[in-house]
Amino acid sequence: MPAITVALVRGPCAGAGLAIAAACDLRIVSRSAVFTSAYLRAGLSGDFGGLPYLSRLIGHGAAARWYLLPDKVSAEEADRLGLVSILCEDDTFDRTGSDTVERLATSAPPALRAIKRNLVDYAAVPLKEYLDHEAVRHATVRASPEVAEAAAAFAEKRAPRFAEWSGQVEAG
Repeated sequence: MPAITVALVRGPCAGAGLAIAAACDLRIVSRSAVFTSAYLRAGLSGDFGGLPYLSRLIGHGAAARWYLLPDKVSAEEADRLGLVSILCEDDTFDRTGSDTVERLATSAPPALRAIKRNLVDYAAVPLKEYLDHEAVRHATVRASPEVAEAAAAFAEKRAPRFAEWSGQVEAG
């Protein structure tokens, strides 16, 4: 998916919900969140690519345990294992989610697109190929007007004003 994706997790996150959250680029999680694969208890094997996505985040052994022994996992444990991008208190969850999405939406569009491609390539191509792609993207982004705007904003001690990038940040 070319858009930056953000999972907002408050409360139970099980089965396909866990798979979708693991597939997202960022996961903002409230302390009251609880995770479980739940598939085995339902007599199912899993779907939505949950096992490979989860394995990339928390490691194969931990993901295997989550699937084979589908116990409830606290937000704190999920954070410790690497599933959580941002762990927040329940009373700041909505604000944290909207602030994070706003930060992404007001970032330099060419840089966000290149970072997203780098994230996808990192998981899919050999390192040599990844490094070649990363170098090309970096050079391309460096030539964009957003870099000049970022430098001017830094020098003037103000927030940069980048072109609109509607539709490229998705939260759910």
